[in-house]
Amino acid sequence: MDRIELRPLTIGETLDASFKLFTANLRKLLPLSAVVLIPIGILQLVLNARMGTDFSFLEAALTEPADPTVVFAPLGRLVALGIVTGLLSLLGTLLVQAAAIRLYADLYQGRETSWQDSLTFGISRFGPVLAASVLSALGIGVGLLFYLIPGMWLYVSWWVVVPALLVERLGPAQALGRSFDLVKRRFWPTAGVAALAFLIVYVVQQIVGTLVSIAVLPSVALQTVPDFGPALAVTSAAQTIVNLFTVPFLAAAVTVAYFDLRVRLEGYDLELMAAELDEADRSGEPPADDDPFGLDRP
Repeated sequence: MDRIELRPLTIGETLDASFKLFTANLRKLLPLSAVVLIPIGILQLVLNARMGTDFSFLEAALTEPADPTVVFAPLGRLVALGIVTGLLSLLGTLLVQAAAIRLYADLYQGRETSWQDSLTFGISRFGPVLAASVLSALGIGVGLLFYLIPGMWLYVSWWVVVPALLVERLGPAQALGRSFDLVKRRFWPTAGVAALAFLIVYVVQQIVGTLVSIAVLPSVALQTVPDFGPALAVTSAAQTIVNLFTVPFLAAAVTVAYFDLRVRLEGYDLELMAAELDEADRSGEPPADDDPFGLDRP
């Protein structure tokens, strides 16, 4: 895959570069996402189907006098299953994000990486990624308690924490500080890229969700005692398919934003060019083309 041209990008160009990076590597990204998210999605499908059955039982029991302990027994299972599926989805998303960022970052640095190697790297660095994510979530959560604005500010400030952690091999706390230092000088453009990237994902999710609802809700409404299990299972399957695409796309957006910050603020393009020239000088080969992959050529 081609390396994105290393120059300062506008918000629109950052999103465009993210789309190019994502679509050009789709053949690698889909198996990478699938091997992690599909097993989790299958488990979620089964659990959601069970949740729907329990909910139907609860609704039926409430229509007749019954022992409250029997009526509300399914609620404990619903809560437990919801927690399990939520945690699995979060962990899977973090792993795919880390692996995809590794794949993208290697392309920026002129290296080709297989999705298997990227996934292996993501697994090896999953502990620090998870720790950084937990720390940022706690900080953002506390910030949101204070009239939302501090939490939103921290969210944007820590948006590039994962690529900083992976590319620069930093620890969780160091990566949070590194992201903060980079973003504080380009806060509003970074906020714009983050907001638009999530808006794109939100729109895709809403379109798919609406189509699924139109397909499954009429059959549920026709039942005397609605069984939400099949509807929840179909919804879960659709969400898994959407995640196969949206998770690596968001990883592309955050990776492009991270490298754009480094190009703008630290001359990363010159740093990389100097390293290539030094390597070529040692090997006796000509230096690499400024745009070796030709993404921006007509």
